[in-house]
This record gives sequence, structure tokens and C-alpha cells, in this order.
Amino acid sequence: MRQVENMPATAPAREGEKGITVNIYKHLYEKLKKRRYEIKSYVNNVVEKDLFSTELREKMRPYLRFVSSEGKSVYIKDDKINKVVEIEAAVRERGPELRCLHDETDGCVHVAYCLNCGEVAKALANHSIF
Repeated sequence: MRQVENMPATAPAREGEKGITVNIYKHLYEKLKKRRYEIKSYVNNVVEKDLFSTELREKMRPYLRFVSSEGKSVYIKDDKINKVVEIEAAVRERGPELRCLHDETDGCVHVAYCLNCGEVAKALANHSIF
């Protein structure tokens, strides 16, 4: 069995901590089995990643929120600076990229929010950006 690529190993269980039974749809189980993934590890990694992402959004959500999208741009309301910030999506030499036009960077909190926001992902997918 192999570890899931691009996912860190799950933190070890705490001493004395027991696992629980989880039902996985048969067709998904078969796909994982075919790829020779270690099911327990995969499920724990996905849950950890999702919880981390959710916690990150909850910390940011008090002052950032998705407003709308148009064309290749996404608009995020930042209550800290009381502005609507435009995030532009483009395909560059390195691949797809989000760039904040307010901060003029691809590494600010607005871009990080976009990368972790399901609403933004849907908006970008609808415009065939990524």
C-alpha cells in the first residue's frame, strides 16, 4: 500500500485513542483499493486537510468574504481595510495563478483566502480558469 501523494503522513493516534468505523461508498473504496492506497491513512489525511482548511477559513472569515466573480476576476470584501479587493486569475508560464490587484502579489491573505474558499473555486471553475 502507498501513502497519498502530496499529503503528509497523518499524525499518530494519541496513546489509548481508538478509531471508529466509517462507511465508504463501494465505488470509491474500489478506486482507492485499485490505486493501492492505504484506506485508513487516506481517510485520516483527507479529514485532517479538510479540518485545517476549515479552521483557516474560520479565522479569516470574520473580515474576508466572497462577493462575486466576473470573467477572470473574483471579488473579496475585506472589512479590515473596508474595500472590495479584486483577485485576477490567469494562466502563466508556471501554470494557473491568482494575483491580488490590491496588494500586487500572489502571496497575500486575499489570495490565500481564495485558495481555501469553496465559493471561489466554484466561480473559477465556472469560468474555466482552473
